[in-house]
Amino acid sequence: MRERSERRVTGRIHPDRRVQAVVEQVREAEMVQAVDRLRLIHSPREKTVVILCNIPLDLPVDELVTVAGAGGRRSSRRGPGAL
Repeated sequence: MRERSERRVTGRIHPDRRVQAVVEQVREAEMVQAVDRLRLIHSPREKTVVILCNIPLDLPVDELVTVAGAGGRRSSRRGPGAL
């Protein structure tokens, strides 16, 4: 979080730590690159980025919310945590 507090999340991991390291590198690098492509720094206007996942990324975060806090509801038909 931007104000230096911490939050923990749960997620699935691969039993082989080497495979898990590759999975994390690829997944997280792709997500950070997607945010970087929004050109947030040199934009003439302010932009808001909403990331819907529980994966910690190397990005500053202003606010964390739950699915319920975002106005969504859990639906087993669309998968857990679906909005």
